[in-house]
Amino acid sequence: MVERVRPKGTFVSRIMKKEWFENDDGFTPPSVKTSAAKKLQIAMEEGLTDLFLLKAFDEYTTRSGWNIELVHWNNWYDAIENIVNKFVDKSMPDIFSVSNDAVGILARMGIIRPLDEFIAPQKLERIKARCARYGLNAYVHDGKLYGYPLFSETRLLIYRRDHFQNAGIPDPEERPLTHDTFVEVGKMLSNPEQGLYAYAYSTSHEPQTLQDMMPWLIQRGGRMFRIDNGRVLPATEEPEFIDALHWYTGLALEEKICPPNMFDLSARDITSMLVKGQISMMIAHPAVYTWLLDSSAGGQQTYGLAAFPAGPANSFTFMGGMPLCISSICENPQAAWDLIAFVCEPENLHPYLNRMGTLPPIELYDVEDILKKVPQSLHPAVRALETAVPHTYPVGYNQALDFVRTGYWQGSIPQILDLILRKKLTAENAAQFLSMSIRSFSKLGTL
Repeated sequence: MVERVRPKGTFVSRIMKKEWFENDDGFTPPSVKTSAAKKLQIAMEEGLTDLFLLKAFDEYTTRSGWNIELVHWNNWYDAIENIVNKFVDKSMPDIFSVSNDAVGILARMGIIRPLDEFIAPQKLERIKARCARYGLNAYVHDGKLYGYPLFSETRLLIYRRDHFQNAGIPDPEERPLTHDTFVEVGKMLSNPEQGLYAYAYSTSHEPQTLQDMMPWLIQRGGRMFRIDNGRVLPATEEPEFIDALHWYTGLALEEKICPPNMFDLSARDITSMLVKGQISMMIAHPAVYTWLLDSSAGGQQTYGLAAFPAGPANSFTFMGGMPLCISSICENPQAAWDLIAFVCEPENLHPYLNRMGTLPPIELYDVEDILKKVPQSLHPAVRALETAVPHTYPVGYNQALDFVRTGYWQGSIPQILDLILRKKLTAENAAQFLSMSIRSFSKLGTL
């Protein structure tokens, strides 16, 4: 009779079950008797469920008469497997959130339906144009829009202001770090004898590991693959990629500014280390920063948010997002779209995103508009959106997933990092392995 909404708490369930209310006379309240008549099921990552969103669902039910059943999935990566499995057994939810890099392949497999018929032509073209501008073409397949942008996010530097002040180092928000100054500052902040280090990055077998690693590699000019005359070719043996991989792993192995035992570190582990003062910096999305402000007595006096350290090749950071999609077997697609449109109305969307610490979608709003709608503490994240690129750069997943199986990068990158950090594999050999794997997968044809 209750549902848990992490990290918010435990609440009385909005979805009532008939057996909860039947008494000895068999009486069932009218609301329970009629709830099955008009029902939409929406599946979302548990971490994206917020009381503001639940409130919007309730208001939509009052307005339309459609009851909303919320299904929780652990994370966006699990969602992909869940969607495919539920499509096979014909039990798909009507609406679901999914990572932007999965939209293209789900569209090709016929699992989701295009949204063009529901959106006014002028607005539709604007969304598609902005998707192209910001490298988010994963929402678009064969010229049609399949994912409706719910939010934008970027990866930024979260740091301990007190650590920088105590070391006499200028605030990174006022003097942005480069890759070179990042290493210099890291050495000043690290004190291995006291168990203090400047930085830590994810190494566990989770998508966060890829999202931590790729912005660093991209900024130094490295990339996984290239498209040449329609063929996918590995770029992992190019000097730029090997240099970037050396630099990234060298933060722990050579520069000694990362904890020495970096095996199987998760994003949650790293956040805990930052809270305890064991590290001074981490890379994360704005929601982590918002959580730190809300859970800390010091708030902005303790934690700061700054642009991702600029690399020698580029000056951008990571950008992604979580679009909403409608199932291809949804029996009431118009009602499903009406729910999506209702949730994304500014009066519903902005309080929800502010609470989540996530930014309004740049595909729908200009940067100046977003700045007016988010707390000032997140303004560094908003300003970074203009120069951010998705982690699928330089090849969008609509192309990349033609030859790469879903989950491939999430499996190989953590394994490679683990072996390099254990000194069982060199960066050069790791690059050869990745190149061989890309060539092998490219021969498999489309998924």
